[in-house]
Amino acid sequence: MNSPAFTMAEQMVEMLFFVFLGGSVASVLAEKSNVPDVVWFLLVGMLLGPSVLSVLHVPTESLLNQSVLLLGASFILFHGGTMTNLHVLRRMWVSVLLLSTVGVLVTAAVVAVAAHALFALSFSTAFLLGAVVASTDPASLIPIFQRYRIRERVAQAIIAESAFTDATGAIVTTVVFATLVPMAVGVPKSVSAAGVALQSAHPSIGETVSQTAHITSLFVSAAQLALGGMLVGVVIGGLTALLLSRSRSGNVRRFPFIPTPLAVVCCVLASLTLANLLHASLFMSVFVGGLTVANGNKGALATSPLTVQSMESFLDVLNLPLRILIFIFLGSQVQLMILWKYGWKIAVVTLVFLFLARPMTVGCSLLPDRLARWQARELLFFCWTRETGVLAAALIGMVTSSAVVPHPALLKSVTLVFILVTLLLQASTAPTLAKWLHLREESSG
Repeated sequence: MNSPAFTMAEQMVEMLFFVFLGGSVASVLAEKSNVPDVVWFLLVGMLLGPSVLSVLHVPTESLLNQSVLLLGASFILFHGGTMTNLHVLRRMWVSVLLLSTVGVLVTAAVVAVAAHALFALSFSTAFLLGAVVASTDPASLIPIFQRYRIRERVAQAIIAESAFTDATGAIVTTVVFATLVPMAVGVPKSVSAAGVALQSAHPSIGETVSQTAHITSLFVSAAQLALGGMLVGVVIGGLTALLLSRSRSGNVRRFPFIPTPLAVVCCVLASLTLANLLHASLFMSVFVGGLTVANGNKGALATSPLTVQSMESFLDVLNLPLRILIFIFLGSQVQLMILWKYGWKIAVVTLVFLFLARPMTVGCSLLPDRLARWQARELLFFCWTRETGVLAAALIGMVTSSAVVPHPALLKSVTLVFILVTLLLQASTAPTLAKWLHLREESSG
């Protein structure tokens, strides 16, 4: 068995062994140090990568890397959808809507201006970076809210923001990516005439359209991606919920029609496939699919508690290896020389991200919501509690795999620093800040 394919398979198995061994060590260190595990995953990836031990070589454009990023981001978004409680959202839907739309654009724009000024990037490239880091990370926030009982509406709003901004942030990233890469997949063909469609067969057409038409086409593209993804998610999620729910007699099954883990996998893959065929947003489709499955608890879509528990357990178990792969791969692809070269500039952009972009986002999104009546201390907690995590890591890996995107090493390095700083600085201090602001109702830890 000395064929090239078999040799590559052996090398891949060996590489995955080192990845999961490193991930296991990182998980133990996270438990001992009380530092978020993804921070250790990134550090392990940097240690195993070409810059240090040179054990792990995963090119950004490789099939393995792209498959891990796509599937990882998809299942994590699906999980985010299942964790979103529509009943709670009814009381603060304006805030969540603004955070996941206006808030994403404000964050992306502020980061883009800073990156454009400091790194001399084109504004499209700088805005791409801003769009990537605009999504927040529910994976790092939920354990905090499980261990420390934060005021319910604050915790639910932050979790909902994380879930929805993941989907909208991915869409904004896709649309901005379209302005840099005229030959890719995932944007409706109807906007190709404006030169922004990822599938455009004639990118030169975009050079002849007016700036107004170009901007309009971006909004059209985003709307088509979002609405198409929502439609796909509702259809596939509804069918999945039906399979997991009632029998023909109308009685709730103790066990679903098909095994719950298999139904979850089929739902995610079916959403991706149908969304791709319809040129809709892949990420919005899986997020809405998870939302539909988890909240279809009435009538013919009612599921038994055992089924819900099985789905949550499966997603929790699946989440860890996916996060290990995504973050260790990202860490291995970071060039330490870039961090050294642009160190102070990256630090300035990070400070702008933390102390300017986030407060502006909170102000633009929460202050207009008169119904929620957010208190000043709640707004302050919102300003500080904002982690960048797994989806940003997945998105930056996807977009920098294209040779057309300029300065990929720099974009990865900035994203890495954002992730490390927000998780180390904000996630670790959020419980203390909540206690200081009298938002901790009761501590269970």
